[in-house]
Amino acid sequence: MSPRPALTRRARRSERGATVFVVVLAITLLTAVGLFAAHSATVVDQAAGYARLARQTGYLAEYGTLAMASELGSGAGSLYLSEAESGKYDCPGTRELKAQFPGGIFPCLTVSSQRLAERIAAVSNGEQLMRDQTGDTPDRLGFAPTPASGIFGEFVVELGDVVPAPPQPGSSQPYKRVTTTTSATLRPPGAACAPGNATLAGQQSVRSHIIVPASVDGT
Repeated sequence: MSPRPALTRRARRSERGATVFVVVLAITLLTAVGLFAAHSATVVDQAAGYARLARQTGYLAEYGTLAMASELGSGAGSLYLSEAESGKYDCPGTRELKAQFPGGIFPCLTVSSQRLAERIAAVSNGEQLMRDQTGDTPDRLGFAPTPASGIFGEFVVELGDVVPAPPQPGSSQPYKRVTTTTSATLRPPGAACAPGNATLAGQQSVRSHIIVPASVDGT
């Protein structure tokens, strides 16, 4: 009997084993490629979300600065400066100075977004600080979370470094320059930022110098 048929059967079994190996290897490579693509898409989505959060928080910080500047120019600027110059408030920006120079008076005042909102509502017949008054745009950043956004937005403006300002063109009255530092925060509702808390939140700060009339009536 010729041994050739037996050799042929062995060769075919070897080819079948090689075919199975190649198929399994191809499936493994395709699975790895798919997992990598899914992971890359997830990372891109996360990066886009982080960029959006940072931009929204930056806009909120700028908005807080503009709101404070408008309030200082509304005629109540000298009242805020009087509070700041009293030196009786504890602000993050002056704590280190007070620790180094006990008994010193360092102008500072912290104004929350809630205080500005109450002030605007009082002088503008109930208008709100962070909502579209025309009703054409849904509320995206309210002081309470809304179903449309699910985001809680707030800011704090710190007034400090109140110093005399140079004479302003066309005016003979005295002016003062105040440094404002606005810190804005966006976070999911009901989640507080604390050590060990992995809740997603955004925080941005904006610093500006504002020239304010020194007279009480703001004229």
